[in-house]
Amino acid sequence: MAPASKFGQAADAESLQLTDEENQMRDQLKAAWAGILNTDIADDTDFFKSGAGSMHVVRYARSYLCRSAASGSFFAVDKG
Repeated sequence: MAPASKFGQAADAESLQLTDEENQMRDQLKAAWAGILNTDIADDTDFFKSGAGSMHVVRYARSYLCRSAASGSFFAVDKG
């Protein structure tokens, strides 16, 4: 099993290609991390090694879900 800090990283130096939608989501997530941790976030920033704890995870999840609900972009339910 790979460690969480290596999640999403391609093996053998392959380049991970993200779609435009995935890049947008990555940028939104990085902005949420930056707001919670009060630090600059790079693509390889480790959330927990940056000083985050369990309550930061709760704040992060709430922040992201509230932001996403307001924009209708995450966990949208199709009632059609």
